[in-house]
Amino acid sequence: MIIFDLETTSADAGEARIVTAFAGVLGDDGTVSDHVDLLARPDGFTIPAEATRIHGITTEKALADGIPLATALALIIELIQAHPDEPIAGQNIAYDFTVLHHELGRALGATIASTGMLDRHVLDSIIFDRFLYKYRKGSRQLENLARIYGVPLGDEAHGARADATAAGQIIQRQLRHPELAGWSFEQLHAAQVQWRAQQSASIEAWLQRTDPEAAIDPGWPLLLSAAVPA
Repeated sequence: MIIFDLETTSADAGEARIVTAFAGVLGDDGTVSDHVDLLARPDGFTIPAEATRIHGITTEKALADGIPLATALALIIELIQAHPDEPIAGQNIAYDFTVLHHELGRALGATIASTGMLDRHVLDSIIFDRFLYKYRKGSRQLENLARIYGVPLGDEAHGARADATAAGQIIQRQLRHPELAGWSFEQLHAAQVQWRAQQSASIEAWLQRTDPEAAIDPGWPLLLSAAVPA
């Protein structure tokens, strides 16, 4: 599978700018081979302090060591397109796909649809976890899922490579669960579209108990807010 993760400036996928990006091939043994691990230069914006506290990258470091966003995007897409038969995997991957879509528009005048990524099978660790363990209490953030599934994350949490690798290894474990074992990638992808919609509706209903205007975007693997033309 292709593992994919972005570290960014914001939780809002429409506004977030890419700070670091990782895409790589995760083998059946859980090791990464062909990969790109990139730091993007923040041309025209600064990295907020609250984002730096999460991933550790400052504006100064990114300006000094980063590469142009257009170059970073081209390298990510090149790696993904070089492995056309592999599913793309990550944690809460609709966020990463949507950020990538908007950044492609800003830097290259392109869309994620033009890359072929929306034609690929996609795997999402958080959707699988909510399906397999619907009533388990506690956070489903990556650090907690890594602990639950026995996946090492260590001190590199919130680094794009570490997060992508952990998500991929979690998914490998999830796909060995009796509820999912034996499913084709096509079947898994189609099921996740439905599960995401159901899970979003459930979370939205729960949030609206205290905030009547709360809304959860059910789009997957791209948020509906991205409004990609057909």
